[in-house]
Amino acid sequence: MEDLVALQYLTASNGFIYILPAPLRKLFPISSVLANNANLGIASFTALVAKAGLTDILNNLVGVTFLIPNDAAITKAQTQLNSLTTAQLRYVIANHILTVSLYSNLFSTNPYTNLLGLSLTPSTSTNAAGETSNKIGAASFVIPNDLTSANGPGQAIDIVLIPATFPAGADFPTVLTGHILNPVTTAVPVTTLQAVTNTKSSTTSAAITTASASAAQTTSAKSASVPGKSLSVSGAVIATIFFFFA
Repeated sequence: MEDLVALQYLTASNGFIYILPAPLRKLFPISSVLANNANLGIASFTALVAKAGLTDILNNLVGVTFLIPNDAAITKAQTQLNSLTTAQLRYVIANHILTVSLYSNLFSTNPYTNLLGLSLTPSTSTNAAGETSNKIGAASFVIPNDLTSANGPGQAIDIVLIPATFPAGADFPTVLTGHILNPVTTAVPVTTLQAVTNTKSSTTSAAITTASASAAQTTSAKSASVPGKSLSVSGAVIATIFFFFA
């Protein structure tokens, strides 16, 4: 999939409007996006996900952000990664997936939570040339950023986020509230993988117009919807609308 750089973005009371130089094309799962952009120095993460048996699971997530250690980061951490059990490796990969769709222009200094329920603290820094860079935890965002997938954006980072210690039973989480697109029933490396739906909470829906006239719906508060299009937070719908002008 060809990446599009927004020419301009406008802020509305309920979200953002992006002006694009071309129509949006079909969004592909994260594994395809990583494979198609391997020349950008992120091929090693694809192999790491496959080794952990998580390719299908990651392809079925929604409303998340993938923090993708680049090839140099994985090479530097290879000895430590090789020492991990498969379950620990899956835990490490889950440590790199945020529970929100975080595009670079939406970056803030509010803490973000990953799939493990752990908080990652973001920050910004400015060098002598006046260039600002984003960090999350100890990791700095590097090129490429804002890789667009059907599951959520991908942001390349310069280190592998390996915890100093692993809790007992460390593994990829078995319950992912509001972040499963299509439950995987085969080749699942964890005992149970299920989406938890709060049937007692009210449902909020919003039609999102895109260049291809597709629509997305949001569910209850705290539930993620189609990546890059809508996110329901505390009952308020935040929409991202893309316009293409020929």
